[in-house]
Amino acid sequence: MAAPADLVAIVPAAGRSRRMGRDKLLLPWGETVVVGSVVAALAEGGAARIVVVAPPGNAALRRWARRSGVEVAINARPERGMLSPIVEGLEHLGGAAALAAGRGLLVCPGDHAGLTGATVRRLVAVLEAGAPLAVPVHDGRRGHPLAISGALIERVPDLDPAVGLRALLDAVPGGPTEVAVDDPAVTRDVDTPSAYAAARRREPPPG
Repeated sequence: MAAPADLVAIVPAAGRSRRMGRDKLLLPWGETVVVGSVVAALAEGGAARIVVVAPPGNAALRRWARRSGVEVAINARPERGMLSPIVEGLEHLGGAAALAAGRGLLVCPGDHAGLTGATVRRLVAVLEAGAPLAVPVHDGRRGHPLAISGALIERVPDLDPAVGLRALLDAVPGGPTEVAVDDPAVTRDVDTPSAYAAARRREPPPG
């Protein structure tokens, strides 16, 4: 188990994949699956503990997590709004108050296939340099993961549930620190078969 001072990460994975027609998070990606590539990047970037937050009905995702040694939490009440998987993840990791003393929190949806560990490391370095909140930017667009300092973690459970973490971006004086990255995965959601196929064409070979 990670120490309280470690960097932790939450991967919301509660989408229903309606536009994909099948579970997009478990589609093949290199030597793993889509959500596995996100988890791997977060770990490579420094997260000592990572929890995937799944909906109650996704048994296949829970089985993948167990086989892969990935922690999983169940968002039993997704009707609470966009913030609910984040709150569930924080509770699984020990609670916002306990995590506030740590190095920070990374939040990245599970469908950002191909995210690189280098991108995560850049965001973490910005946190460690004193930024309260950092967000990657590619081609002029903000993306994920969000990197949240320990000082801000305690504010997360009190955000508007309907707005989610976007409310935190608006609450930081001057806005979040934007970090330019050469990583299209930060803004890429594989929500449709065509988007998945296009992403796979740009996927680097395994190894």
